[in-house]
Amino acid sequence: MNSWSLKLFYYLSENYPITEENIQNIKELTLDNQVIGELSEVSKKYIENFKNIEKLNMSSCKLYSLENLPFLPNLIYIELNDNNLNEIQVSKLIQYAQLSEIHLANNKINSFEYLKDLSNMRDLHLLDLTDNPICQSKEYRENIFKIFPRLLFLDGLGKNNENYEDFEEENEEEEEEESENEEDKNFINDEEIEKDDVDEESKDSEEEENEDEEKEENANEDEDEEQEEIENPNPPKKRKIK
Repeated sequence: MNSWSLKLFYYLSENYPITEENIQNIKELTLDNQVIGELSEVSKKYIENFKNIEKLNMSSCKLYSLENLPFLPNLIYIELNDNNLNEIQVSKLIQYAQLSEIHLANNKINSFEYLKDLSNMRDLHLLDLTDNPICQSKEYRENIFKIFPRLLFLDGLGKNNENYEDFEEENEEEEEEESENEEDKNFINDEEIEKDDVDEESKDSEEEENEDEEKEENANEDEDEEQEEIENPNPPKKRKIK
């Protein structure tokens, strides 16, 4: 293990210790500005302990190879900006078929050829290749959208030059509105449950009152009968009709 790999392993051990809680709960791994070059087999296996990682950030890590990318079945976002990756290395991202965002700004990507290996990524909606040599190619945007027909945004702009930040803001507003609606719905449901509980309690109380009244009436009747027996111990017998 070279010095870069050793430093990375110590960094991982210190900042992302392998505990049962971390294994379950860590969803974002940030290694920005760590000098990596190429992930070692040891670091690869260490990272693979965290199966629930959804976001992996390795920007400004002097990466020149993606040979030992960890197997992360839930990864949907990867950030590899400001490295030394070419299109051949980038094509290794194919193992993350479920990616929705790939950020590769300021790398060494020159050609469309190897990017075609990623064209079957069905969930990919954002690709950032800003400041790569390929951006100077003729009909760059048109060619990228042909390779990735499901792509919505390239370098922060949509097919019709709509801004991704505006799109994000709209989504955030919609999510907030949905969250508020859900809270209102839950509040209404809670109120209905409370009302039902109150109605049930009222019904039970009414039944108890009726039972008490009935018992009291029966008790009064028994008292009247006892009093009558005391006052008239020998009531007249009924004559038989011949």
